[in-house]
Amino acid sequence: KGSSFTLNAGDTATDTTVNGGLFTARGGTLAGTTTLNNGAILTLSGKTVNNDTLTIREGDALLQGGSLTGNGSVEKSGSGTLTVSNTTLTQKAVNLNEGTLTLNDSTVTTDVIAQRGTALKLTGSTVLNGAIDPTNVTLASGATWNIPDNATVQSVVDDLSHAGQIHFTSTRTGKFVPATLKVKNLNGQNGTISLRVRPDMAQNNADRLVIDGGRATGKTILNLVNAGNSASGLATSGQGIQVVEAINGATTEEGAFVQGNRLQAGAFNYSLNRDSDESWYLRSENAYRAEVPLYASMLTQAMDYDRILAGSRSHQTGVNGENNSVRLSIQGGHLGHDNNGGIARGATPESSGSYGFVRLEGDLLRTEVAGMSVTAGIYGAAGHSSVDVKDDD
Repeated sequence: KGSSFTLNAGDTATDTTVNGGLFTARGGTLAGTTTLNNGAILTLSGKTVNNDTLTIREGDALLQGGSLTGNGSVEKSGSGTLTVSNTTLTQKAVNLNEGTLTLNDSTVTTDVIAQRGTALKLTGSTVLNGAIDPTNVTLASGATWNIPDNATVQSVVDDLSHAGQIHFTSTRTGKFVPATLKVKNLNGQNGTISLRVRPDMAQNNADRLVIDGGRATGKTILNLVNAGNSASGLATSGQGIQVVEAINGATTEEGAFVQGNRLQAGAFNYSLNRDSDESWYLRSENAYRAEVPLYASMLTQAMDYDRILAGSRSHQTGVNGENNSVRLSIQGGHLGHDNNGGIARGATPESSGSYGFVRLEGDLLRTEVAGMSVTAGIYGAAGHSSVDVKDDD
């Protein structure tokens, strides 16, 4: 015990208490209960192992540098702030019982189990891999929170001030299992939330953000990740695919959520919509995705162009019926189809464009055999066709 303590690599410190001083760990192992009191500082260099309990009590405290790994836990008590800075922290759990926990420019892999009235702040380029339950959370613009599907608790947040990035991550293979983040109040500050969606499934087909009894304000960007077969998508029915659920009287502002990217599957585009129940849904648009009319029109356009390029029988006969004649043709014009109902009605999409080509052909042999005309020759052409296709559906 004392105000200053140094742990060297290969050594073990058991039941250590540092009161308002400096604890320097150059590797080694923390055993039993390690306690930092009254603003003590734990400085790590190299890899330090904690398989028991690291307790931070009254006053502000700092854990900085190096890495702290193991199957132990970090206990934060007292009204002060524990700042974890420039550290790689991997523990079974962080128990935030009182005060504030600030993670700054750190990579933290653990579940944060908190008591209501506490606060968790992710600042700088911090990456948190784990669940949070429950506390007030602030994500700065450079911070990332990855929510794993194998966490020991469900992620529940009281007030979320969000300017960073939130991702749902999965280690499962096989059946898609959607995840949920529950928030009382969300203040979006151009932060993003990535949601996995299965447009090829009719039910249980998306991760969800749940607003429980509070409000969603500001602006939060929803990035949609197609977790299914991108070649297969279903037309939505009813309200659509729910991605934000408002429950227990919760409300969401008109612009609280915006779609950050295009979601396409099969023939469909899916767009984000707010409904009268304050929840938000993805719905397949009435119009097919842009590629559908284009691909549907390509065969017709190609056939029209080939027919003009090949020419009629009169184009294939020699001048004045002479043998061994050579013919040069230069031609251009308009190609297109009028609006006639669109793809949904089985028609060719509306299109308009132009074509041009040069055609050279010549007869090498022309003869009569048993009353039939037999002609052999050569043919070559070069051209270009450009057509704009309109989506009528």
